[in-house]
Amino acid sequence: MKLSDHLVCIICGLEHTGTSLLVNILQDHKDIFRIPNGTEMGLLTPPSPRQLFDDEFMYWANIAVRTTRLSSQVLREVCDCDTFAEMYQRLGEKLNIDDKRIIDKKPSYVHNLMDIAEKSEDVPIFITRKTLEGTIKSHAKRGKENSKTTELFKSAYEDIVPKAIDKYGNDKINVIQYEDFVKEPIPFLGSIFNRMGNHVTDGECEQFSRNHIRGYK
Repeated sequence: MKLSDHLVCIICGLEHTGTSLLVNILQDHKDIFRIPNGTEMGLLTPPSPRQLFDDEFMYWANIAVRTTRLSSQVLREVCDCDTFAEMYQRLGEKLNIDDKRIIDKKPSYVHNLMDIAEKSEDVPIFITRKTLEGTIKSHAKRGKENSKTTELFKSAYEDIVPKAIDKYGNDKINVIQYEDFVKEPIPFLGSIFNRMGNHVTDGECEQFSRNHIRGYK
């Protein structure tokens, strides 16, 4: 059993850099499951599936319960296994997704990218990125200090991500520049779906973009 049989991709990046937008667009594809409530998952956060309900990771267990709309007891049963591949398989069975696959999005995966890349086997990771100026502007709207945003930006995109690309390559670690993506989404989406192994036409990519990108015509 391969993890990629059940998990189609991982999405991360600093908060408010387009992670939710990307998830919502990709979930329009007929072979990708639309998570019932929101886009956040974080199931790869603990070292093993069984540890998701440990005190250290309980926050993400609660997020997963809310996002999937499964009960805590059912999700515990899903996580009572040895591998993440089996966990996502069980999750798919509980959500009745048939042959569709799931996206796991957690913005802060970017801060633990090496660990996530190691756990996720052959599953592609897509990292959203805005310019530093754009990131500061988005974070300032939410009351975050510019100096802290700059520190996070440099740590993620100038240190962690380049190191992960050096180790795992661009086939595994894919950076999506937000400003370019929203202007010309079709080439990006074609490449993303191809990397995930999902067939898609330019017409479908155009429709997905119209559904979600404000002002796209």
